[in-house]
Amino acid sequence: MNPKSEEIIIALDELAHKITPEDNLLIYYAGHGWWDERANIGYWLPSDAKQANKAAWFRNSTLCDYLKEINSKHTLLIADACFGGS
Repeated sequence: MNPKSEEIIIALDELAHKITPEDNLLIYYAGHGWWDERANIGYWLPSDAKQANKAAWFRNSTLCDYLKEINSKHTLLIADACFGGS
C-alpha cells in the first residue's frame, strides 16, 4: 500500500476512535522522508507528495499530535524513513 497524505490522516483518525486502553498498537511506515534543516522539521513523504510544495508532506509533529489522541495501552512506532531522526 502506498497511502496518500489524506489516507494517513483518515487512518489515524479511525484509530483514535477504535483503539481502547486495553489495546496495543503497532504502526509501521516504510517510505521516503525529508529533514528540513533550515526549519528543523521532519516529514514523511506520502505517495502524493510533490517536491515543488509541501501540501501533501506529513509533518512528524502532526504524527505526534495524532499519537496523543490514540488511547492505547502501548504504541510502537517503527519508521523506516530518512528524516534526520526528528
